[in-house]
Amino acid sequence: MVRTIQLTGMLVLCLAIHTIVHAQQGLLQQTQIQDYYRRLQLAGDSSIKGSFNVQPYQARSKQDLFRQKKDTFLFQSVVGITIQNNSALPYGYNDENLYPAIGLQQRVTVGARFETKDLLIQIQPEWVNAANQTGKPLLPPAMNNLGNYYARYFAMLGNRIDMPLYFGEQKLSTVYAGQSAVKYKFAGFAAGVSTENVWWGPARYNALIMGNNAPGFLHATLNTSTPFSTPIGEFEAQLVLGEMEASGITPPEFERMSQLGCPQCYEAPPAGQKRRMTGFVLSYSPKGIQNLSMGMAYASYRYGDTSLRASSLGSLFFRYAMPKDHAEIYAEYGRSDRMMSPFAIFQDSVPYGYTIGFRKMVPTKRKGDFISISAEISHLGLPKAKLILDRNNPFGPPNANSYSWYTSASIRHGYTHFGQVMGAAIGPGSNSQTLNIAWVSGHNQLGMQLQRVMRNTDFYYYNYFNGTTGSGTSSGETRAFWVDISASLFAQWQFKQLMIAGSIDHLSSINYKWLKLDGDFGSPSTLSDKKNFQIRLSMRYDIAW
Repeated sequence: MVRTIQLTGMLVLCLAIHTIVHAQQGLLQQTQIQDYYRRLQLAGDSSIKGSFNVQPYQARSKQDLFRQKKDTFLFQSVVGITIQNNSALPYGYNDENLYPAIGLQQRVTVGARFETKDLLIQIQPEWVNAANQTGKPLLPPAMNNLGNYYARYFAMLGNRIDMPLYFGEQKLSTVYAGQSAVKYKFAGFAAGVSTENVWWGPARYNALIMGNNAPGFLHATLNTSTPFSTPIGEFEAQLVLGEMEASGITPPEFERMSQLGCPQCYEAPPAGQKRRMTGFVLSYSPKGIQNLSMGMAYASYRYGDTSLRASSLGSLFFRYAMPKDHAEIYAEYGRSDRMMSPFAIFQDSVPYGYTIGFRKMVPTKRKGDFISISAEISHLGLPKAKLILDRNNPFGPPNANSYSWYTSASIRHGYTHFGQVMGAAIGPGSNSQTLNIAWVSGHNQLGMQLQRVMRNTDFYYYNYFNGTTGSGTSSGETRAFWVDISASLFAQWQFKQLMIAGSIDHLSSINYKWLKLDGDFGSPSTLSDKKNFQIRLSMRYDIAW
């Protein structure tokens, strides 16, 4: 299967390094470069400026500044390849245009970058090829005692977001414009057109509004290229206007649901309707309060048919860096239904979400080497049952006026691009805890990561606790939370112009798809517990003139 090629003449180069959520180590991709400079800032390098709340981060070395002052040019090229294999489950997080697919897949890129004082042209197409093997069926064919599980799944989730479990049953091959941009630079700003991934806010694993979980989308951009100084402090910002594409995939659950007698429960989203997205991020660093930044992010999306109500989401955030202590703390707090403001923080039962995290880098005896210890907690589950259930009809459809993160009752594709969420990788209604410990030295890293994700608690409560709980062993379940627990080992090394990264991840998916099909309380289930091994290897070679 070949998806439509994204057409544009602009493409990027900045790939590098950063450990990312849930076995997403082993990737050398564009938005990860910022964490290297972020670590340098925490290590005490005073030449690293910026809040790291607006990415990709525009790094400026002494050579770059000299070149810009003299109005000379820079030309770079890059060749890169990433190989990934999932053994049993279609998993992938914060991996840009890689598919959530079982089996082997590759991403190949060849790119170039040309930059002068006033102009940036970055050309980096990416080709992704996936075997997309068909996994074992969710349920044994003879098992039909799920009651209204599928009807409720589509009422709460399947009809509110374009996020298929897997992408059909055919091989996949797509050419993307990739990490791409053409920009004109002026007075500390840059304006142009891009398909590069952007990341908003201080989170390292789950950005609430904009991250790199989905492929980059075609957008016009106006952004600061360096922090903009004023008498009251420094500002960084970006405004984007773009389009989000549909996956074109019929949810695989539909076939099983038809067998169980409810084919009408799935309502296909409008075909041929692209979503228009408008968004911005603003970060402010107050004068006199060194290393503190705060700001807000917002995104609104709608169909071309303006008679349908637009959907939106927004957040407030802060980051405080402590270079003397080699540490940082940060948090992001948002709403899934509107722009966030200080006046909305304390309202009762608002559909909020948050991410909070810290990092401490402990120096070793060897200069420039650190032991990095970091943790992040993210919560996207709705806070009260009345936001999930219709108070006038608790046995019927979910509350139409309040919905999980990234889902929408009016914009049926939700906040996705090519079938993947554009914000936090854990997805709608989910909560996560991540712990990462690594030895770092420049671009080199060796480490491990542990993570727990409780998947879409909003659907869990809707399915099991509103009065019509199905039949059989799943009736009234208090033991059917879908929980993923993963452990990862990762390594990354630079050999002059060659960079290599790899990771191995073991994941236990307990009560996969919110089903406890057999086994006593607290004991494993042979039917609904799943395991997955994910292996990654990335290589890239850079040449600069």
